Amino acid sequence: GGNDEDLMGSPAETEPSGAAPSDVVPA
Repeated sequence: GGNDEDLMGSPAETEPSGAAPSDVVPA
């Protein structure tokens, strides 16, 4: 999950915009 702009996550084409819990990276 997540946007292409996210450090980690799948493309926005396959998931909604934003980051899913599995994509969240503390920074």
